[in-house]
Amino acid sequence: MEEVEEVKKKGKGKESRYGKRYGFEFKLRCVKLRLEEEIPISLLSKEVGCSQDVIRRWAKAYQERGEAGFTSPGDTAIRLESW
Repeated sequence: MEEVEEVKKKGKGKESRYGKRYGFEFKLRCVKLRLEEEIPISLLSKEVGCSQDVIRRWAKAYQERGEAGFTSPGDTAIRLESW
């Protein structure tokens, strides 16, 4: 359970008018805890403070597209062009 605590400490994302925004590292760690450590979604959800549906969606995106599943199409290109 220490790993769940580490994810929790790294913090959740900012609030926006669309709900909470979670960072890449947070999403990746949650998904790895779910898929590799086989922590039940219900427990993981309670421990890290995000909904079961969100964790399921992240896991599905990760299984389909890998780490790229956590970003919107073109999201990184826009960020790079901004710099």
